[in-house]
Amino acid sequence: MKTCIDKVLELLAPALLAAFGGYVRSLTRSGKEPFKLRLALAEMAVAIFAGILVHFVLSEFAIADGLKSASVALAGYNAREVLTILKSTFLKKIKEINEK
Repeated sequence: MKTCIDKVLELLAPALLAAFGGYVRSLTRSGKEPFKLRLALAEMAVAIFAGILVHFVLSEFAIADGLKSASVALAGYNAREVLTILKSTFLKKIKEINEK
């Protein structure tokens, strides 16, 4: 049985990958405005959330680790768009379940 520490350590790699994706996203936006660390940290927090959600979803499928890692990093880079897609998909599934 996994302890709480084991579960946190298991999420560390996906969280770091997603955070890096969010950081890169904030750097690419800096051409439009001056780079601000506070905004980058906020972007990284959203990226970590999106990356961990994608990690949980992909953990239910037999997917190669490299593809899963790339998906988590891209989810971090495109965090807000990914969260919008996941939200709409989740709400659609819940609606389908309630209609049965």
